[in-house]
Amino acid sequence: MKLFGFATALASFLTLFIAPAAGAATVGQMFEEAVSVFNDADSPEEYGKAAETFRTLHETYRIQSPELLLNLGVSEFLSRDDTEDRAGEAVLALSRAIRVAPDSLAAGLARKNLQQIRRTLNETQSGRTSGGFVFAPYNDTYTALFSWINPDIAAAVFIPAWFVLILIPIFRRRVGRKPLMATAAIMALIVVASGVATAGALKVKGYTTGVLLDSSPCYDELLSIEPAGELPEGLEFRLDGKKDQRVRITLSSGRTAWVPADRVGVP
Repeated sequence: MKLFGFATALASFLTLFIAPAAGAATVGQMFEEAVSVFNDADSPEEYGKAAETFRTLHETYRIQSPELLLNLGVSEFLSRDDTEDRAGEAVLALSRAIRVAPDSLAAGLARKNLQQIRRTLNETQSGRTSGGFVFAPYNDTYTALFSWINPDIAAAVFIPAWFVLILIPIFRRRVGRKPLMATAAIMALIVVASGVATAGALKVKGYTTGVLLDSSPCYDELLSIEPAGELPEGLEFRLDGKKDQRVRITLSSGRTAWVPADRVGVP
């Protein structure tokens, strides 16, 4: 399996955005050292050392650079071994890299790495008796139908079409019946189509997705004591709400469940 890191130094970024008290030079050196360890690594332990430094830069110094998050995600995944699986943390970091700067080179590499990680997890999962889970970005029917639609553009079509439809009766005496009926029918179709597109796109845009940071028991009801099963680390889903210490999630398959909140990461 081949994953791609981003070895470009971030000295200028760190100097501009890190808090002065943290010491920009020190932080820059930390990043450069982690990149060096990452580039020379050939074992999970060495990738783990790089990941630890990248994680410190992200969590302690609050650096949100997509390049840093890309390196963090790749090194987290490559640090997996028989005793610890960092797939959930890797997916989370790469998803954050995409969210921070969707059109950047780092985001493009993060997408490619996510595809490879999901493929690897699916191959691993298929050999387990408790299989049946698909590692992929959350993708329900609404997402498949409306994720490609820009809600602003759809609304820009809906509003004028709606006004034209309302105004058509005013011209009933100046325009022939057949042209008027044909125009009304066309406008009605545009209003319905653009209205549905706007509503669907807004619904999908409002989704909050997450990833399991560790394998987790799942429960059919909020107050259930006995788990209904176990969900694997790295699984992605839609978040539907939180109550007390549990989070309600929906998988792409349509299955809903409650899981412990401390097992969930949000990009």
